[in-house]
Amino acid sequence: MFAKTDWICQAVYENHGIRPARVQASIDHDVYNYKHEDQALKPTLAAMVRPQTPRRAAQRTIRVLQELSAIFSAQIDGYIFGATDEMLAKAGLAAPASFTNLGLLKRSGVADVLRKSTLFLDLSDYQAFGRTALEAMASGCVPIVPKLGGTDEFAIHGKNAFVVDTRDETDILDAARTFLEMSDANRTTMKMEALSTAQRYSVLGAAISELQLFRSLAQR
Repeated sequence: MFAKTDWICQAVYENHGIRPARVQASIDHDVYNYKHEDQALKPTLAAMVRPQTPRRAAQRTIRVLQELSAIFSAQIDGYIFGATDEMLAKAGLAAPASFTNLGLLKRSGVADVLRKSTLFLDLSDYQAFGRTALEAMASGCVPIVPKLGGTDEFAIHGKNAFVVDTRDETDILDAARTFLEMSDANRTTMKMEALSTAQRYSVLGAAISELQLFRSLAQR
């Protein structure tokens, strides 16, 4: 067995008494990459809202986005994705004012949204790794991520991301407001740190780490 974060390895061990080997995680930089000309002129938020997956906390995400929309009004734009309007309505949800629902997206569509955005909100209960947040970083978009789980593999609070207790909506809102009220220069500094972090997670690096694991097993 192998897994891609220490958190997953520990969770498997605690629940099943088996400790997986650790290998490197990766993202596809051919899909998720930064293009300066794609980024919006004013702060733009993006969030996955997927009511069909309970741990993704769709209701919480919509509440937070509604609050941010009310506070910042015309100062921000935003996108949500992960469910159609009909799917949201069935769950009693709707896109907040100033947010456009892009519905169900393929990988290339998600990458396009992240490149256009400056702040990505992952308000899940937990993330075993948080790949979409890292893909956001590779696209030049600073993420807000849950502190529970494996996001500490790449997210450093206040440097390249905001790590929050997603059970506390005040904590989430404080992080979002901190970013949105930053100077352009400080937001750019965080973005550059995010880009630098994401470059460490390549498909080739992950493949090599798995090959090394298989070779070590074969040599036993």
